[in-house]
Amino acid sequence: MTVRADILVETPMEGSEDSNYDVEVSIGNSSKTTTEPVQQTGRERVNVFWVVRDDESLTVDETADIHVRLRESGTVVASSTRTVTIEKGSRSYDCES
Repeated sequence: MTVRADILVETPMEGSEDSNYDVEVSIGNSSKTTTEPVQQTGRERVNVFWVVRDDESLTVDETADIHVRLRESGTVVASSTRTVTIEKGSRSYDCES
């Protein structure tokens, strides 16, 4: 199963050099997460591409909650949840390149 998302992140421009931000994404009640770093302060679009092993807890045409958390140095500073519909699709990926 793949999860693809573009997440718009806004962080303070005056953040300290020690501040590092990450976007963490999870699905439903699963403990599985993926994390993408935020490359710069201010407004940035973070692209999430996540290949998740299908544990068959999600069914096509049903809904699931996608949880997005913004972490600053490991601490959650913002979070959002969006309900999405599970879609059926087929993709191939060349993982050897």
